Amino acid sequence: MQLTPGDAEALYRPPFYFSASRIECFAACPFRHFAQYALGLEPRAEFVIEAIDFGLLHHKVLEEFYGELIREGRSLAEIEPDEIDSRLSRLAKQWTARLTDEALLGDARNAFLLDRSSRHLREALARQRLMARRGAFRPRAVEWAFGMPRRRGGGADAAALELTTPAGRTILVRGKVDRIDVLELADECLGVVLDYKRGKGRTLPLWKVYHGLDVQLLTYMLAIIQRGETLAGRPIRPVGAFYVPLAPLRRSVTHPDEAADADDSLPTEVKPRGILDFGAFEHLDRELQSGSSPVYAVFRTKGGEIGYVTRSDAYARPDLEQVTAYARHKIGELADRILDGDVAVRPYRVNTQMPCTFCEFRSVCRFDHDVNEPDEINTVKREEALARMGAAKEAADR
Repeated sequence: MQLTPGDAEALYRPPFYFSASRIECFAACPFRHFAQYALGLEPRAEFVIEAIDFGLLHHKVLEEFYGELIREGRSLAEIEPDEIDSRLSRLAKQWTARLTDEALLGDARNAFLLDRSSRHLREALARQRLMARRGAFRPRAVEWAFGMPRRRGGGADAAALELTTPAGRTILVRGKVDRIDVLELADECLGVVLDYKRGKGRTLPLWKVYHGLDVQLLTYMLAIIQRGETLAGRPIRPVGAFYVPLAPLRRSVTHPDEAADADDSLPTEVKPRGILDFGAFEHLDRELQSGSSPVYAVFRTKGGEIGYVTRSDAYARPDLEQVTAYARHKIGELADRILDGDVAVRPYRVNTQMPCTFCEFRSVCRFDHDVNEPDEINTVKREEALARMGAAKEAADR
């Protein structure tokens, strides 16, 4: 299904603004994007008693927590657990009062959930303190906005990411980064992107990047490459981007007394996951000589190479640069399809997984799984995805 050129031009007028979530929405299903972003459809309003939004509460507490550290010129590694607890308790009370109604707190279930949420956040900060103690990066910005105003009003921290699409259009990509850590070296400034996720276990499979289904972290890296000078006073080279889980840490022990003997390593499902430059890994984990890193999904061989490549988040610098270059190309390609008027009811399918399960517009598109054909996608391993990205980029450049 395609809009006429005239309709597409009338619907999408310059300047063309996009976001990572909008691009991912279109990659999942063109019609879903059309219904949400072009037609502006919304679910039918229903009267419900809203629960406490713990995801927003966590983000606001962490934003304020790290904002205080940045203003004080301190690192989480320099703060003792007791001070972390006192800061966390104070900020949690402040933001709970701002974001919730007293009636909600009076409910026993919500009071229990709030207490449990505070414990989870305390555990997440303990894990992040371990990361800070083993690494050399320090927080530089929270809720860094490019191309869009901050929640508290005022202008953006930086201009929108500007990209040229394969069709020659200029698009502007905007977004907001939960946190950016930097390391000032004599010859360059390195940066790391951190995006908080309330769940756990979210990774960055390259096959999803290849199809445009997961470009959020890479969009942030591109924004730092292009606009990072406004943050550090000189260009920033991003060497990592991670989804940081805020979910609680769980260990299996045969007896509760054994929990105190557990080491400081993190289970894989609660480690930050994403993508990183292996050449800069010594700045992320200064203590690892060989073996598995206790804080990142990285294995370093005795010879100093990347081990267990298929399960690792580490990439050689040329491969990392290839992934970011491909993401730039893919975002432009999908933006061209949007602006050309692609509104097809064509959700992707990977094995038995489809975005229709959680789509709010199923009653509109009327997609029939027994009649209509989805966009079949095959998962591929990392090396195959890298090869396909390279081939696609070369074909586009010719």
